[in-house]
Amino acid sequence: MKSFINQLITTIDKKDSCSVVGLDPQLEFIPLEIKKAAFKKRGNNLNNAARAILDFNKQIINIIHKHVGIVKLQIAFYEMLGPLGLIAYSDTIKYAKKKT
Repeated sequence: MKSFINQLITTIDKKDSCSVVGLDPQLEFIPLEIKKAAFKKRGNNLNNAARAILDFNKQIINIIHKHVGIVKLQIAFYEMLGPLGLIAYSDTIKYAKKKT
């Protein structure tokens, strides 16, 4: 298994970029159409808030993955939603690893 620094160097070389995208979501800044889609069926609750954040993160990752190999998540933003936020955090990490 490669060390973290070797993985980082490989990713920077592969993408020809040392850019980092931070995913520090705040629900009030998530686009309204994403929130509407997440809240449509079951209303405004923590589960759907976490769903909106995960959907937003996936859209960002889909846009940047060809050019940016490093995604940084600030766990505090996810912890505010409790266990459901931590699931969104974990799912975002899995998705980013798969795409980058």
